[in-house]
Amino acid sequence: MSWVLAGQVILLGLVQGLTEFLPISSSGHLVLLQHFLPQISVQPVILDTFLHAGSLVALFFFFWPQWKKIIEDKKLLLNVFLATFITAIIVFPFKNLIEDSFSQPKIVGLCLLFTGFVLAGASYYKKNFSSRVNWKNSVIVGLLQSLAVLPGISRSGITISAGIFSNLRSKTAIRFSFLLAIPLIAGAVAGELSNVARINNGLLPYYLLGAAVSCIFSFWSLKFLVKLLSLHQRKLIYFALYCWIIGILTLILM
Repeated sequence: MSWVLAGQVILLGLVQGLTEFLPISSSGHLVLLQHFLPQISVQPVILDTFLHAGSLVALFFFFWPQWKKIIEDKKLLLNVFLATFITAIIVFPFKNLIEDSFSQPKIVGLCLLFTGFVLAGASYYKKNFSSRVNWKNSVIVGLLQSLAVLPGISRSGITISAGIFSNLRSKTAIRFSFLLAIPLIAGAVAGELSNVARINNGLLPYYLLGAAVSCIFSFWSLKFLVKLLSLHQRKLIYFALYCWIIGILTLILM
């Protein structure tokens, strides 16, 4: 076993886990990290697939006590489908353009700055009193979620903020954001199964290690964000400041 490669995979799994659900963009952080970890360039798409699979497993564990109630809530499931469908039809025509952006750190920097401004706006929004998701919320969240395919724009950050801007309570917006992550991550993982079939067997233990680390830290970040924002949505400003700092450093140094 290469301990250097194992260490790099653990680092990427940790970053994926912490940033997938915290509103600071996992894709942006992975692009920046892999820029400095050239050894990970071996089958990077497959590694990303395993890391996201780890986050998906964490989501299932996170919602485990609520699955029965969620499945019985037909209106909520319909809204999840609606928001996901809107995102999919907007993103699909630009797939190749989106993939090209993952090789350009400058785009990550600009997108992180944008994420910071969105989070800052949401942190000070005061008219969100609704605790039930309706079709209008779903349309707004689905539209803005389409922006999150760009590295540096946080999917959780943009969807939580969109929920808040569409007058959802922060707790409701967080839950809806996390539910939306399930079909999106599952779809992304399923779309890369053909690549996984061509996996280098010598790298499989490293990919499984990355997935395990990603799962553990994804679950922790889910719990942490819910607890933090249940205190006050104003806490989003801390994530905005972080995005601004990393965004500016990226633009200066890369």
